Amino acid sequence: METKNLVVMNLWILFLQRLTS
Repeated sequence: METKNLVVMNLWILFLQRLTS
């Protein structure tokens, strides 16, 4: 569960970075 949560957060951060780029 925790590892999946970290993966989701990582993808979310990457997504936000792409939007702000």
